[in-house]
Amino acid sequence: MKVTLKKASYMLRRNPAVTPPNQSLGGQTTIEAIVTERNMAFGAKVLADPFDCAQSEQCATYGGPVILRIGPVQLRIGLSRSFIYSMLDPESPSHDPTFPKPIRLSARAVGWVESEISAWLTSRIAASRRITNRSF
Repeated sequence: MKVTLKKASYMLRRNPAVTPPNQSLGGQTTIEAIVTERNMAFGAKVLADPFDCAQSEQCATYGGPVILRIGPVQLRIGLSRSFIYSMLDPESPSHDPTFPKPIRLSARAVGWVESEISAWLTSRIAASRRITNRSF
């Protein structure tokens, strides 16, 4: 039985005593720790980086573009949901025209192409390195 983040969150809310505190985190239990511990107990493969397509069997199986919803995009780039959407808004002072546009998945769902997010991150890293290496 593979435990997902949603299932682990439900398990923790229903009965906090179900899962012992993770000793490596100073006695604090996290949802990610529950997922990792439970999946390892059932022999599921745990990826070091869940976003690494080289490790992911899903990428190899389907071979197509990987779509990231807002949660994984937030984790990947380290910005909040509201700031991501403000970067997309041309009226916002935080507008970034280089940030990838989301694609519509359904009437109420959008996602971002993983390769576009990775390319944007790479460009931001390169831009920050040029700024720090400039002599004044």
